[in-house]
Amino acid sequence: MKVEIEFHPSDWEQPQLESVAESVALYIFKYKRSIEDLNSFMRVSGDWWRKDIHKSMFQRWISAFVPNRKKVAADKLEFADLLEEVMDVCETVQQWEKMRGLIPEKIFEKYFSEKHKFATTGYGVVVSINQAKVLYRPEVITDGDGNRQTVDAGSWNGHYGEFVEVKFQPEGFKEKEFGYLRLLENRLDEAGADHQIFLVAFDDPDFMKRQLIYKGFLKEDTRFKLLGHQDIIS
Repeated sequence: MKVEIEFHPSDWEQPQLESVAESVALYIFKYKRSIEDLNSFMRVSGDWWRKDIHKSMFQRWISAFVPNRKKVAADKLEFADLLEEVMDVCETVQQWEKMRGLIPEKIFEKYFSEKHKFATTGYGVVVSINQAKVLYRPEVITDGDGNRQTVDAGSWNGHYGEFVEVKFQPEGFKEKEFGYLRLLENRLDEAGADHQIFLVAFDDPDFMKRQLIYKGFLKEDTRFKLLGHQDIIS
């Protein structure tokens, strides 16, 4: 039986944020070693906006990163300017949190689009299997669980599909992502669709798996495949 899989755009678009995140992704693939600097920045800056200390903390961070602009390599200076754009384009906590999700997603999109350039791909999309949309709707809504209807990335070439959830850190995964992905996997199995589901975080995959097993999100024999940034940027 032929399986029909379609992707329907769904994510809330913010062109200004996406443009800056895209510039960061392009830079990272141009200067691959800079991923460690990006990871360092992303790890320390997570709560700056919520604490309303983003301006002072960024200036402190950037002063340590680029202590003397006249003596810094051009690529490092370019990266510092990009991070300044990241900070300037965000005007609210919500935009900052959106940006922190967009940056790893845009980096992953570069890798995924090249990998599947001969397949149909979608980003931030609702997955439809044989014209039935996969929508996760739990009976009880909690802080970690809730409605979910999209994958961060998906591909389908008529015979095989890949479906991906991307976070910067493993801590970003919540129950609703796994509730959705388990439902998606069941629907793909029922349809007889050959597929692989990926979890991506900018961390060590083995560490990520142990952490997600400890939290009860995964089992040791999970069919999901975990990828880290070294798998994407090589």
